[in-house]
Amino acid sequence: MFVNQAFPVTVPMTDAEASLGNLLRSDSQLQTASTAAFRIGMAAARADHGTGPITDIAHLPELRRGETVVVAIRWIMADPADAEEPVPDADLQRRALPNGNCELALHGSYRSPQTAGHAVIDRHKLDAVANTVCLALLDHIATILTHSVDPQTA
Repeated sequence: MFVNQAFPVTVPMTDAEASLGNLLRSDSQLQTASTAAFRIGMAAARADHGTGPITDIAHLPELRRGETVVVAIRWIMADPADAEEPVPDADLQRRALPNGNCELALHGSYRSPQTAGHAVIDRHKLDAVANTVCLALLDHIATILTHSVDPQTA
């Protein structure tokens, strides 16, 4: 399943670039945002299971593709063999909009659970969880970017 989510952020591109750079250098902020996003996705899908532990989110250095900046990210589960959740792998993209603000997007896919004890995996449920996780991560990052900009200079 592929995840494609994007939305504009009302932060000037230059401010977003600096704030996102700080976010990526501060693993604790990115970890907090990704853990919260993953829990939101799991909570939306589960009435009958507990959420699996997330140990980390990993990312590669920024890569520029013209006007777009791409950061590859990957969630890492504590015990992937016991995971019952879809685990997203995505490219976080930031690009300038014509009005000078930026757009955040996540494009990627997810790794399906590898639990041997579950014969039937509800693909629609997995799709919904992966999309919810990605939207929640974008929302958390957008909130961090928006709140890190001084209103006097925006």
